[in-house]
Amino acid sequence: IQFALSQNVPNPFNPVTTITYTVRVNALVHLEIIDMRGRHIKTIVAEEKTAGSHEVRWDATDEFGNEVATGTYFCRLSIKDAIEVRKFLFVK
Repeated sequence: IQFALSQNVPNPFNPVTTITYTVRVNALVHLEIIDMRGRHIKTIVAEEKTAGSHEVRWDATDEFGNEVATGTYFCRLSIKDAIEVRKFLFVK
């Protein structure tokens, strides 16, 4: 296993949630939020990361800074050709 994506805390959340992931080796990391229809909402991370544990926060906003609607969202972590996904619930 090259990486691990933990469940966000808290979940459900309002207004901010913390996402923790671990990378086993230095790698280009892509972490994004998508909606139930598979539409891209926001890129949280798109950069080279060193091996180890990393933490980011999502404030329930899209790429333009607009607050998203109440509902279910997915966090997708991609490294090379491997993907891991976690489900989030945003409530107002």
